[in-house]
Amino acid sequence: MTVLMLGVIAGALVLAVLVGGLVRGITARGQAQAAADLGALAAGEVAAVGGPSPCDVASRVVERNGGVLAACEVGDGGMVQVTTTVAVQPLPGWQEMARATARAGPVG
Repeated sequence: MTVLMLGVIAGALVLAVLVGGLVRGITARGQAQAAADLGALAAGEVAAVGGPSPCDVASRVVERNGGVLAACEVGDGGMVQVTTTVAVQPLPGWQEMARATARAGPVG
């Protein structure tokens, strides 16, 4: 009976560590998406009025929201697409990057 209980406890601990890693990954993905959304909105506003360097604005906004700007593309009509990354360590010794993309610009 003692061996069985130790097995159940070990299984529960492994499951808790895996669920914790999953939660960290989901949280990092949400942070990357929020940073991308806000960066795209800020850059889209600058691009729509013809302001200088919308991607510099996006970079500052993304960094303030805990992300790193991976790509920024300004398209026709002030449409901006921003890609961000956020570092995450789901399990000890395993480093990954959560990635998200957002697009913003004038309607029409």
